[in-house]
Amino acid sequence: MDDADGRRQPADTVVLATGGTPALPPVPGVEHARTLRTRADADRLRADLGPGRRLVVVGAGLVGSEVAATATRLGTAVTLVDPVVPLVDVLGWDLAVWLHLRHRERGVTMVADLVRSITPAASGTGTSLAVEVEGAVLPADVVLVATGLAPVLPAHLDPAPELAPDGAVLVDELGRTSVPGLLAVGDCSAPRALGRSAGHWEAARLDGEAAAAGLLGGSPPARGPSWFWSDRHGHHLEVLGTMADAEQQVVRGTLGEPPFAVLGLRGGRLVAAASVDDPATVKAARRLAGRGVELDAAALADPSVPLRSLLRR
Repeated sequence: MDDADGRRQPADTVVLATGGTPALPPVPGVEHARTLRTRADADRLRADLGPGRRLVVVGAGLVGSEVAATATRLGTAVTLVDPVVPLVDVLGWDLAVWLHLRHRERGVTMVADLVRSITPAASGTGTSLAVEVEGAVLPADVVLVATGLAPVLPAHLDPAPELAPDGAVLVDELGRTSVPGLLAVGDCSAPRALGRSAGHWEAARLDGEAAAAGLLGGSPPARGPSWFWSDRHGHHLEVLGTMADAEQQVVRGTLGEPPFAVLGLRGGRLVAAASVDDPATVKAARRLAGRGVELDAAALADPSVPLRSLLRR
């Protein structure tokens, strides 16, 4: 391995933990937009939000939605641009749409389109940037691009490891790449079973544990469905796995009336869960998924039936 000074460092094993960087769409003028990755990015953005300020957020995923919600709460006029409803594969259509529409309910202007360009506005308009979409120009004091994460890899890897479509290094359950002696963890890696970078903090923690086990000759640690959470507009979202893996979706409670949850089943066994203001259900769902027990859909849908009781059946 060659270091930054060009010196060759001998190693039996190399672990890539080089992280990721905000992915930028190929839009003219995207250099005028901001991204959110570091504490410094957050501090700078926070200083430019508040009453009388206009923010255009490009991308309505987790980061874009959380920023839109926070900026709205601070009195900022927010426009959220995304051509599609986000998180449909993960949450299922009904929950994804309900969650997305909370933005409009809280006063966010929603634009279902692609951004064509970002340009400095003409002098004298009082607007610093202009965001062009189909048939309209959106005025903004600040533009934030939140369209995902791109893995960061060393400039030269020889031999080169096999990559996922998103450019992350494909790894097995112990973080091993297709190159013997080369491991990868975190945002620069992609589990083969998933085919892309997991992109959540819990995944990064588990990646490290798995790679350490591999380095020490141990077995891969137990790893259930992925889990993450997000807060927006006063609601707490928790997600286990992905509804894309489910054959059947069961609503626990009433969809659209928090607290409620959607549980995904395949072959009668729980493979996914998503809750709004109901973290206890997802906590129990993690145990149900880990046990792999066959479940009754009617019992799952009934909030009066404690999920922990289903573990004893």
